[in-house]
Amino acid sequence: MHRLMIKITWATYLMSAMLLSNLSFAVSPENAPTLASQALAAPCTSCHGLEGSSPTAIPSLYGKQADYLAEALQGFKTEQRESTLMNRIAKGYSDEQIKTLANYFEQKTSAKKSGDK
Repeated sequence: MHRLMIKITWATYLMSAMLLSNLSFAVSPENAPTLASQALAAPCTSCHGLEGSSPTAIPSLYGKQADYLAEALQGFKTEQRESTLMNRIAKGYSDEQIKTLANYFEQKTSAKKSGDK
């Protein structure tokens, strides 16, 4: 039993070391803002579609300019625009996060038009 515990402990250490080494390469200073934006935008994609291009009746974010998206989110946040769900969601974002989201989805549109991924 003692040997099994030692093996499990070492296996845990090794797995942790491998995961941490991979994370250090994945989160570099160059791509950290992109990763933060992706994490912030992830909940949006469940309704508005991947890349912000909605396959349903829910409005697409794809093709919209950052100023429009930021204004819309601020409108939801202050309840000047009505939407049961979006009013609740937008209230959870700071003004800076709203700008980040708006820029993120505008960049998705720009990247798609220029052929980048």
